[in-house]
Amino acid sequence: MRLLFTLGGKRRGYSPLSHRQRRVSPSLAFVGPLACVVVFLFAMNLTACASQPVQPDYAQADSWVEFPEAPTKVADTFFVLPTVSLKDRKPGNVNPADKRTVRLFEKTLSMEKGIVSDSTNVYAPLYRQATLGCYLDKEDHANIDADLKEYGEIAYEDVHAAFVHYLESLNEDRPFVLFGYSQGADLVLRLLADFGDNATFQRNFVVAYVIGAPVTRDYLQEHPSLSMAQAKDDTGVIVSYNAIDARAALPTGEELSINPLNWRTDATPAPPSQNLGYVVVNTDGITEQEQPAYCGARIDEKSGKLLVTDLAEDSLYNIDDGLFPKGDYHLYDLQLFYRNLQMNVRERLDSFASPG
Repeated sequence: MRLLFTLGGKRRGYSPLSHRQRRVSPSLAFVGPLACVVVFLFAMNLTACASQPVQPDYAQADSWVEFPEAPTKVADTFFVLPTVSLKDRKPGNVNPADKRTVRLFEKTLSMEKGIVSDSTNVYAPLYRQATLGCYLDKEDHANIDADLKEYGEIAYEDVHAAFVHYLESLNEDRPFVLFGYSQGADLVLRLLADFGDNATFQRNFVVAYVIGAPVTRDYLQEHPSLSMAQAKDDTGVIVSYNAIDARAALPTGEELSINPLNWRTDATPAPPSQNLGYVVVNTDGITEQEQPAYCGARIDEKSGKLLVTDLAEDSLYNIDDGLFPKGDYHLYDLQLFYRNLQMNVRERLDSFASPG
């Protein structure tokens, strides 16, 4: 049975311009120059549209970073990748047909998919993701809000289309996990907002890992069918956190989190002994570094941030990458708790398979 989902908020197209030759009275003489400006701007818009990368055809295997043609596991993960390049500072969208861009997607997936690939078949779409330039602050880009809205919408159109194709043609009634980190997490939140009320979605939805993007109370109030994880094995829920060092200045705002070391939502601290492994995986999917008990963590009750404590070494804390303030571990949200996340995927799948 075909599933019907709609994507709201699509941008309006342009109607063809018509022009009728006639005499122009002196009182309307200004219309001629104004029309030239309108036509010029219209032509510029057509040029911009023509240069926009084309949405992938998700019926084709080469539109996916990973596409198991013969899935062997009983559950899936729909994996939305984060920003794959930290070098593109100009707002825009990447071209998923570009070979270099495809390789960046592949390398990024190789570093991250081990969290879910031991337990699930991984489906990861290529998409016209927003560039890093869309996320830089307003001091660098005065129109950052407009840029993110425009280019983020294009990114979501692709992820939405890929997910619809996955549900209709690839899922085959298997339980599934949603996994998104950073930009991918933002897009997973949008998927949850659009699909969370759907009975077909709910039947097989195990958990959504929304890591590196905040989930707020307002978001849950707007989407009452969604809820946050409260334990290590509840299902149909959202797992989310944003890690910063306990010594760092707390940002403003409030978000909802769960501690990936003790799976609590309160301020109960988890010591390093509960950390199963900090893991660094290279772009070939090979583990280069692994260290159990690397750090502890606790949730700050006011901000909801996950505070990293008792680091085995201060090298991460002292990194100055020019993108994030000292002590902001956004780039390490997965690495710091890699083995705990990996085990948790299995725990929630087991719980889903044997409810009660």
